Amino acid sequence: MLNRVYRGVIVLCWVAGAILVVVNVRLRSGNLDLSTRMEGYVRLLSLEAGMELEPLHGLDRSGREMFVDTAADTGPVLVLSFAPTCQYCAENWPNWDALLSSQHARNGETVLVDVSGEVGDDYLREHDVGTLPVLSKLSIRTVATYRLGVTPQTVILNDGMVQGSWTGVMTATDVARADSILRGLVAVRPRLSAAQ
Repeated sequence: MLNRVYRGVIVLCWVAGAILVVVNVRLRSGNLDLSTRMEGYVRLLSLEAGMELEPLHGLDRSGREMFVDTAADTGPVLVLSFAPTCQYCAENWPNWDALLSSQHARNGETVLVDVSGEVGDDYLREHDVGTLPVLSKLSIRTVATYRLGVTPQTVILNDGMVQGSWTGVMTATDVARADSILRGLVAVRPRLSAAQ
């Protein structure tokens, strides 16, 4: 009798183990599928180098209408899109600080885009960007054109074209490339249109 119970327990353990293996394989497959979908979603929201964009348009924090003409020949414009409650934006601020220092040293233009519309003075002071222009209420056209749906987003524009775009937390390589673009060391070839 004890042998039969012992064998039953062993069989149950084997069955439970087999079920766990099947469940783990299906979960891994589901996670890979979800990861692929998310990468595709982020890719859809990312701006491609060479894309021509119209001026940023919206309201500043005081409610005044604001246009940022990136087609003017004043050099690269650094656009940082964030939300004060975004954890990934908080992780990205050290990267942005490096780019801001580099852009400030060249007297380059930087524009902050608060997608929440709720940024406060304390947040801007904390990141030492209180003197920079902040778009806090964006026109629908700007949101669609610049694909401002995911934060953090870092965009470099020059002559009305995207020179570089990063969605999410930047890597050290991303920061180095962005800095090179801001310094004019990396040229962007315009994207060929279908008509060419």
